[in-house]
Amino acid sequence: MDGPGLTIEQRIELAENLAPLESGPLTKEFVEFYEESRGELAEMLTSIKADTDKLKSFTLRAGMLPPGQVVLDERIKELCKLPYRTPKGMIDECPGITRGFTGCPPYAPAVEATKELLSASRSILALQFAGNENSAPQGDVHSLLARVTVALKDKGYRIVETYASGPCRVCPKGCGDSPECRLPERRFFALEACGIWVNSICRGASRHPICGGGPEDVQWVKDWRLETQDTHEVTYTTGFLLA
Repeated sequence: MDGPGLTIEQRIELAENLAPLESGPLTKEFVEFYEESRGELAEMLTSIKADTDKLKSFTLRAGMLPPGQVVLDERIKELCKLPYRTPKGMIDECPGITRGFTGCPPYAPAVEATKELLSASRSILALQFAGNENSAPQGDVHSLLARVTVALKDKGYRIVETYASGPCRVCPKGCGDSPECRLPERRFFALEACGIWVNSICRGASRHPICGGGPEDVQWVKDWRLETQDTHEVTYTTGFLLA
């Protein structure tokens, strides 16, 4: 089982059977960092979320995991090309690809580049927002991530990379006509766009919760805004690589 042409279920099965980058017990460094920072991070995240009007009704779940627990593979990028049904008809792949967004494949970093970033990091801070998509579209979460970025830096955390959910929404009017990003220093890549299996993030971070009990597994939507949609709660899963 490999590559394009697979169903959603087959691609999920493929990702679930891949091994994480590393195995073995947690390092003392990670455990100490988690214990020292979890209280401060919980207070900071809940405060920022409470101050974000459109996300007040959303549930915030956050946790931390070692970078080595991530499942990383080039084939996971194919999840950005899943077809799904909408009231306007079938969409063959994520609109970020069809519209040529520079935060999506093929512009997303190579898996080897992401692996280097993970190796240079101490931990992953995973954030998950769950609620009604009509209350807070994806772009609202990306705006909140920008605020969290500033807050983390103010508290002395060093961010290696920030991952968002879905196509980058930093520019209100979307990407321009050029294949080059207008704001590369602020651009967000989705976890899947970089080859990261999002549920490996969720499960690892749930074992080291910061607030809300930690992230939960993602359920993939096949019918968007239709009566047959298999989940009526949208879940945005994001993450920060911390050095």
